[in-house]
Formats: sequence, structure tokens, C-alpha cells
Amino acid sequence: MRKLIVVAIVASVFIVMGCSDSSGPSDTDVTEPPDIPGLVAFYHFGGNLEDASENGHNGTGTAGISYVIDHNGVPSSAVYIRGRNDTITIANRGAFDFVGAFTVASWIRADLETFGYCCVIDKGYDDGAWSVGTSGSAVPTIQPLRFYVGGSNYAFSVDDAVPFGQGIWMHFACSFNDTTNVARLYVNGAFARADTHDVDIVASGKDLWIGTSHWGDAFDGAVDQVALFGRVLSDAEVLELYDFE
Repeated sequence: MRKLIVVAIVASVFIVMGCSDSSGPSDTDVTEPPDIPGLVAFYHFGGNLEDASENGHNGTGTAGISYVIDHNGVPSSAVYIRGRNDTITIANRGAFDFVGAFTVASWIRADLETFGYCCVIDKGYDDGAWSVGTSGSAVPTIQPLRFYVGGSNYAFSVDDAVPFGQGIWMHFACSFNDTTNVARLYVNGAFARADTHDVDIVASGKDLWIGTSHWGDAFDGAVDQVALFGRVLSDAEVLELYDFE
């Protein structure tokens, strides 16, 4: 039986905008990664799926993926994913099998129509590894952000009413410390919630996926600046990541 830790918090929900901007890539987006220690991969999606870190974990995408306006208003500098038919794949090399401390972060602009889990980034949580994404809700103004790590069937959430249809970008960062078993979650650069639970995170042989999980839990919306670190970032570093242009 798979075990997981779930971190949930509300994020903004919106109607998709900027899809008319998907005619071609742009070279005006950032090409350098943030200068924060422990960076494993950074995807700025400035017209390509390349890893901007020195590690070369480049991705490949399905034909349906398009480029849209990013969170800074730069044309063709974020990817738009339309459900399970659109997936970005980064081949498994063990780099994302975080069995120790790690942090995963991204900008998202979600367009959700389902109540189920909608994965943004997945490394085989069904194997006991990790996954992060959003979820719909029975209340149409609530959209939790979910973080799964190894462990047991444990969940906590923070709910707040955020209206649909605003076209709002939201930045999240989730970290897990395997020594203390503390998971921390940040929204728009600010610390939001932490909790402790005894979990056993394991390495998964599956590829890293952006846009859906290995269970088929798909995300609908735009994604920008996916960042993965092999350590827990400090509050100041998460804010630096949020402020990164």
C-alpha cells in the first residue's frame, strides 16, 4: 500500500489566458538559473524544455504543449498543458530520487474543472516517492495545493476562498526534511504551513513528469520556472526564488 504525506493549501484558480501567444518561442525569457545552492534542475520554458542548470536534465514534450505568456508578462515564456495528453518528460537518472531533504517549486496558473488530484510535477509518488500538484474542490472558490512524500496516508490543509476566473499566477515551494520529517509549504514567497509526520520516502525508477502523474492525474494550465533542489531552502531562499525574474 503506497504511503504519502499531503500538504494542502489554497492557490488561485483562473480562466486560461494568453493561449493566442503560443505561435512560437521567445528568447526574451531568463536563460540563467537562480544562484541558490543545491539546484538540481531549473526549467524557465523560454521557448524550450531545457534545464538551465549545469546538470543538463533536459526535457521532451508531447506535441500538444504550447508556449504562452509567463508570470512576468513575457510572450512565449511558459508552457501550457491541456490535461493528460500533454506531458513533459525528463528521463530518470536518479537525480530526482530525493530520499533525503529536498525542495520543489514552480509558478502555475491553473484551470481546473475536476475535483481530483491534478499533478504539476511527479516522480512516482505511487512508488512511495514524491509528487506535487493541485486539486479541485466541492467549493468552486477553493483550490488546494497538494504535496505527496513517501510515508503514510496523512494530510493537512489550509483553505481560503479565491475566486475563479481571475487569471492569477501563483508560486509555490514545498520542502521535506527526512531527518526531522518536517514538510514546509510556501505560497508567493511566504511561509504558509508546516507539519511533521513519520514517512519513508523511497527512490523511484520512473521518469520525472511535468503536467501529469504516473497514475494519470493531469494538470490543466500554465507552468513556469520549475525548480528542484537537493536540500531544504530557507525562508529567505524561497523568497529569493519567488522574486527571481
